[in-house]
Amino acid sequence: MKKLVLFVVIGAIVFGSLAIKKSTPRISVTANLPAAVITDSDVCWFASVTNAASYKRMDLLEDDRPVITKIKFRKDGTFSFVYSKINKLQQAQTEIVIEGKVVFTKNKKGKNILATTATNGYCKEIKNDQANEYPVPAKTLDSLYTGSWLWEKIAFPNIPSEDFLLLVDLKAHPAAADGSAGSIDKSWVSKFYMKKLG
Repeated sequence: MKKLVLFVVIGAIVFGSLAIKKSTPRISVTANLPAAVITDSDVCWFASVTNAASYKRMDLLEDDRPVITKIKFRKDGTFSFVYSKINKLQQAQTEIVIEGKVVFTKNKKGKNILATTATNGYCKEIKNDQANEYPVPAKTLDSLYTGSWLWEKIAFPNIPSEDFLLLVDLKAHPAAADGSAGSIDKSWVSKFYMKKLG
């Protein structure tokens, strides 16, 4: 009798787990990655220094906080952002490389959102031709480099050879998440470009 009960219990567990697997199909990590923004291994999105449709141009302002200058979104659901900063007075240039996981989704308003979770990073500072490199602390990765952005890929008719990626940092501008007309100031929008492939 004990063997029969044990057999019934094991059978229920096995068939129950099969039912769960059938009802919750596995979703590939790449399923949420829009092909429009994925970059190949030797390609990335560069911060645009040109004005187009009044969107903010990328400027490295002295003693200002670092700004994103390069972006990669990989097929495996990871990202890398390169932040840059200059300090003319100290003749120093800083480059911070942040890597981690990225998820693309939509908010309640149907707007494109990308959310990043920074998992590692390093800072490279060049001062007086001397390079110093050190890891970014885990606490800083979470507080400064994990966040979410509104995003849109667009094209400008007068620049047919390039695609553009527009980002709005929702940590800095939470009101932009509303998505209604006039809720986003163009000065909040960072513009990136990539040469069209093919």
